[in-house]
Amino acid sequence: MMMTRLLAALTVANLVVAAWTFAAAPRPSPIAAAARDDRPVTYDRSSGIAFVLGGVLYNNNDPVLRKDREMFASILEVKPGDVVADIGCCTGFHVFHLASLVGPQGKVYAVDVDAQAVKYVQRRAAALGLNHVETRVSRPLDPLLPKGRLDGVLFINVYHCIVEQKDLGNEKLVTEKVKPLLENIAASLAPGGRLLVFDFPEYREDVRRACARSGLREVPYQGPHAGEITLWEATRSGTR
Repeated sequence: MMMTRLLAALTVANLVVAAWTFAAAPRPSPIAAAARDDRPVTYDRSSGIAFVLGGVLYNNNDPVLRKDREMFASILEVKPGDVVADIGCCTGFHVFHLASLVGPQGKVYAVDVDAQAVKYVQRRAAALGLNHVETRVSRPLDPLLPKGRLDGVLFINVYHCIVEQKDLGNEKLVTEKVKPLLENIAASLAPGGRLLVFDFPEYREDVRRACARSGLREVPYQGPHAGEITLWEATRSGTR
């Protein structure tokens, strides 16, 4: 009987200590949690193919992808309070990392033409309490971003979705499809705001011509993925 009471007393004491430890332990902020939130993407029958493939690609905890994600944000020089956008955000792989960098005083626009992807990012941001993440279902030629306000824009693996490899160098296609889109992106940038374009090396020269025609100034870049990255800067607000 005495041993039973002793064990019961020890159990209660352990529970009290555990409860105190849990209460005293620092809680990660929603913003910090967002940076490492890797819950698997869920799909339903309405999920578009781009959304499904993006979820598979960007939710596999690949350390190389994570390192690249950090590098892209570093190249854009993202800092607390910035207003940034991820165009072609898919399931938010870059969005939630950007949200952790800009903090609650900043803003992240998550933009995609796929309504299913945008809905997923919207729900995930709400679940994490990230009120500074704002979603947009964009038009094909207009990401619907505010004019002259953005400090940085990511355009990751989107160009080749607009221009197929067989159409590289097609001036008519660039004029009709790419130039209006890039002009709208350029118009969303604040003075000194940056656009980072990442795509296959064979698209590099097409990207350079299209961005230059949109009034953006190329910023020399010689770091990792130099053959796939081009970096651009707005010389004035609402560059056209």
